[in-house]
Amino acid sequence: MKKVLLFSLVTIGLLQVSFGQYQRTVLFEEFTQASCGPCASQNPGFNALLDENSDKTLAIKYQVWWPGFDPMYLQNEPDVDSRVGYYSVSGVPDATMDGVHIANDCAAYVGAPACVSQDDIDAAAAITSPFLINVTHSFNAEYTTVNVHVEVTAGADVAGTLKLQVAVTEKEILFDTPPGSNGETEFYGVMKKLLPSATGTTTGAFYGGETKSFDLSWDMSNIYNLNNIQIVAFMQDDATKKVLQAGVSSPAAGLPVVDYAANSVSAITCSSEYTPVVSVTNNSAAALTSLDVVYSIDGGAAATYPWTGSIAAGATGTISLPTATLAGAGAHDIEVEIVSVTDIDINMVNDNVASSIGLLDVAVPSVVEGFVEATYPPANWVVDNLNDGTGWSRATGAGGYGESTTSTKADFYNIAVGTFDLYLPKMDFSTFTGDLNLVFDRAYAMYNATFVDILQIQVSEDCGANWADLYEKSGSDLNTAPNSTSLFKPDDDEWETDELDMSAYAGKSDVLVRFHAISGYGNNLYLDNIRLAAPTGIFNIPTLNQFELYPNPTSTNSVASFNLIEAADVTINVIDVTGKVVAAINAGNMISGSNTVTIETADFAAGMYNVVISANGKNVAFENLVVIK
Repeated sequence: MKKVLLFSLVTIGLLQVSFGQYQRTVLFEEFTQASCGPCASQNPGFNALLDENSDKTLAIKYQVWWPGFDPMYLQNEPDVDSRVGYYSVSGVPDATMDGVHIANDCAAYVGAPACVSQDDIDAAAAITSPFLINVTHSFNAEYTTVNVHVEVTAGADVAGTLKLQVAVTEKEILFDTPPGSNGETEFYGVMKKLLPSATGTTTGAFYGGETKSFDLSWDMSNIYNLNNIQIVAFMQDDATKKVLQAGVSSPAAGLPVVDYAANSVSAITCSSEYTPVVSVTNNSAAALTSLDVVYSIDGGAAATYPWTGSIAAGATGTISLPTATLAGAGAHDIEVEIVSVTDIDINMVNDNVASSIGLLDVAVPSVVEGFVEATYPPANWVVDNLNDGTGWSRATGAGGYGESTTSTKADFYNIAVGTFDLYLPKMDFSTFTGDLNLVFDRAYAMYNATFVDILQIQVSEDCGANWADLYEKSGSDLNTAPNSTSLFKPDDDEWETDELDMSAYAGKSDVLVRFHAISGYGNNLYLDNIRLAAPTGIFNIPTLNQFELYPNPTSTNSVASFNLIEAADVTINVIDVTGKVVAAINAGNMISGSNTVTIETADFAAGMYNVVISANGKNVAFENLVVIK
């Protein structure tokens, strides 16, 4: 039977001295970031100095939102934002000592952690405090709530704009791989929650000998290790920002290392009848035999699936959830939480996974995509990006050979490591005749030889269970422009066109094609004018040697103008972005020479269309047609 454990962990031994004053514990508040290069260079020395003075100092680290990605910031944005504003922090790393920025004459800047010295700490610790702070904390039986008790005693009368601030921190967070781009894997004293909020608690004035008690609690979330929970409390004058005293309730530890991690959910499905498959890792010393999986799809009501089975210690297994019906092609959101029913799972962060499921259930015969429409991904396309949403996106201001201003971009420049996918619609080549090619325009510049990005194109005939490699380029082979250490955006002449033979898939249906991006933290890649199973120009010169549409764009009608080398039976099909033929015009037998056919577009929805002309039953040319309203 589980029992509540109470940890009466008194603050660092604060000794009362004469005249109602107490020995001071020096508080550092640092603003840092997992993708900040200067943070990575200054933090090791700063952390070592704090460790050497653990009897004199306490530290709270706030992980901020710039200059790159940091998952710890995303776990508590409001409290971090508030403290950034409170101290007017504009750059990282930045540190205050007892609420004041260090301004030593050192090689760094005011507030730099590298400027803190042993002399600074000794001098601050020698200043007595009018307060004594005792802190204890405990957990509820399920280890989901932390309860904090703080007692503040004044050794003399104290007035001012006094606030009690209480921070739940993790004393140590160790990652297997860097969570950001600066290489740091070790983080200390990370703030997880300010209680009751970032504004703290107004205490009012104290008279000498008075003790005031405060009880606070938090329903915990985003904790990497419950054994590292530490509570830091401090008294601060809100008018001057001066910190007058700090105290700590240290980690209790003692919980067994039981950790079950939800890694991912299947990213795509080819049927609206979808069976979510969750990947689960057992990081514990014993086999995992039961879990509750709580999940919801597209924001619907949460459902609980009680799973039983066996995943060996240190192994990864999969859990298939009940089949659900997805409404409509494209992206659908799924949120999954795994809940231990027999043990305390000490890592709360990896219990949850949110993912986007791509439904690829609409088969199209051809694709012509220039990413003109603002909606991204385009209809029936799917993106499977990183958890923070980065990866593939629609780019503006750059289009293939300067013929447009839009394309799609793989954001290698801002992604330290990771893979992400851009899926074309499901393809139906069952009735396709003629040349079967995938053609696309590409623009890329390496950052330098150290950071190598990779683009692969892969094909699946079994809805993604297995993938065959069709294309791979990386590094200098991917380059269309000189290396650049600044963010790359291509000029009009910095594009190349790739054409891949896919004839092996002619006559087949349910074929998936994806652009698989592997980031090496290099520079941006742009793709445009992706054409698959669609004519890429004039294929049958003996039949036709000219084809154009005017006006284009149009709002009512457009005229197809073409020149036949010889008389032929002509058909014109207008195909929307889903592959549906919205207009089929049988023009009949037309004479050799110049001909025109009017395409009535008044009833068409605004958007991009593919106009394909066929002569004697064979596709011979195409043009894109844009309809505006």
